[in-house]
Amino acid sequence: MSCSVKYNETNWQNLRFQIHHKKRYIYNLTNKIEHLKSAQIQVKVPLNHVFIVGSQTESYGNQVC
Repeated sequence: MSCSVKYNETNWQNLRFQIHHKKRYIYNLTNKIEHLKSAQIQVKVPLNHVFIVGSQTESYGNQVC
């Protein structure tokens, strides 16, 4: 078998690590997805990007665009 000069490991060791890392990567992605599904959505809107339309006497109050 050939050996990587940079990492000083055989191709088999390199392939084993790549498979191991892909499993870790998939596990981390699934955890992130689960966390994002359960997390609340938070949005910050700058003050100069919000407009209030209508009056307070409307049936549903002021409308925010």
